[in-house]
Amino acid sequence: MNSVANWIHAPDSLLRLPEGTVHIWRASLDVPAASVVRLNTLLNSEESQRADRFVQERDRHHFIVCRAVLRLLLGRYLERSSSTVHLLTQQFGKTVLAIDDLGIPLHFNLSHSHGLAIYAFCFGHELGVDLERLRPEIATEEIANRFFSIRERQELASLPRSARVEGFFNAWTRKESYVKAHGKGLQIPLDSFDVTLAPGQPVILRSLDSDCWRIYSFTPVENFTAALTVGAGEWKLDFYEAETSDL
Repeated sequence: MNSVANWIHAPDSLLRLPEGTVHIWRASLDVPAASVVRLNTLLNSEESQRADRFVQERDRHHFIVCRAVLRLLLGRYLERSSSTVHLLTQQFGKTVLAIDDLGIPLHFNLSHSHGLAIYAFCFGHELGVDLERLRPEIATEEIANRFFSIRERQELASLPRSARVEGFFNAWTRKESYVKAHGKGLQIPLDSFDVTLAPGQPVILRSLDSDCWRIYSFTPVENFTAALTVGAGEWKLDFYEAETSDL
């Protein structure tokens, strides 16, 4: 179900990520200019080049903050300076750690939308996360027909009109998080599997590998929805507030 997440401040001490737990972080990307300058120093040359390609200053700042926060959080989990965290981008765009120094892989994923970012971390299991702001102008029948399965379109049409925008973005985030967990991009067509989307109802995945995954939906902040896909099992989700000044 879509649950309203209870975001807390993380302890100042070393972050512990137990088996069977996913840590989910929320961060505002709208920070003072001085903070952007400080965070920009944490990026490597490739990331700085990517930031420079943004035409709009706000988009450039959001990318810098989003990537720097990722590095700061990884540094805390790996017990090292963020500058020594080495990342690589896989064939279909998923960012992963370049090396595994822990013996147990630290998996992570991130998403951002309209000045808000979320990050998810766990050990030993692939995962994907997606975040979207609820935008009625996007939640159209035309877009649903392009990307949703027949069953999803039927479920969406059956909802009261007042629930269709939320239902649309429930489907979108759940499907995107599933695809991101696989790390294969649009090699997995969005209409090749089904997710349920009715607000307030349990999330059901219908795919060839549905027994391998678990999808959770949550509300990170008003007018946004988010979804996490992680390996099958019962997971404890801990929600943390990322303050850039504290990381």
